[in-house]
Amino acid sequence: MTSARRLGVLVAMSMMIGFYSALAGGALRINLTASLPRGVYRTAAVDGPLAIGDLVYFCAPHGSAWELAATRHYTPPGLCSDGSAPFLKPIVALSGDPYSVATASVAILGQNLPLASVDSAGRSLPHLPLGPGVVPANAVMVVSDKKNGFDSRYAGPLPISAIVGRAFPVLTE
Repeated sequence: MTSARRLGVLVAMSMMIGFYSALAGGALRINLTASLPRGVYRTAAVDGPLAIGDLVYFCAPHGSAWELAATRHYTPPGLCSDGSAPFLKPIVALSGDPYSVATASVAILGQNLPLASVDSAGRSLPHLPLGPGVVPANAVMVVSDKKNGFDSRYAGPLPISAIVGRAFPVLTE
């Protein structure tokens, strides 16, 4: 998409955000990262049990591999305590679900998800220890479709306490 077209899309999205907010009364978020389709997402509190496939937004938990994302600016500036915007990722495994890490992939509930060795800037990515594992209590695994998108394949299970809410696509590419 050209810069002029992208600007036009952003202006249109901004107008739609105002209109949608007036009608629906929900908080809206714009995703400009490549991990998920770019566009506008409605956000809501987590009001029940989480499920595989839920799209959640969260801030990087302190003292974890997730903090690498802030130092590398994987998300734009935002309101999380580390100064970054929340991540937006789908849940692929819940507490108690098994996973297995191999050299080139992570198997989660029968899906082999590819691993990248470097991020889009050519920097090494961390990875989970090789072998089997189980998602711990009060945690989930979140993984995007992008091979080198920073997610649970590299940072590990996400504590549920880091989840700010659910997200729902409104207008995306």
